Amino acid sequence: MTNNRLIKEWIYCIEVGMEIKSVQHHLEQSSSEMKKPFSSAPEIMMAIVEELGEVAQEISLIEQIGSKAEWQKQPSKERLAEEMTHLVNVILTLANFYEIDLDEIYSKQLNKE
Repeated sequence: MTNNRLIKEWIYCIEVGMEIKSVQHHLEQSSSEMKKPFSSAPEIMMAIVEELGEVAQEISLIEQIGSKAEWQKQPSKERLAEEMTHLVNVILTLANFYEIDLDEIYSKQLNKE
């Protein structure tokens, strides 16, 4: 499964108002279609760091700060959104790896406030 397909599926999940639990389940089902699914937590963490770096790169381009300020690449909120989606997908994958229901956790935290 390609990242573009995961992005389209994530956008669909949001558009139809899926809860986090449903998105987690959807990603879990989709992982079986991936050529090389994640096999360990450290591997997932490396993907999180990679995706976070790509989010930071896009923010640097948009804000014209840091080492990316001189790049010829044009800033793009669309690319930022895409990279943020990748990051969220990998975070949800980590939650799935440890069988954490983030929807339940969010509900508990919101009820505390």
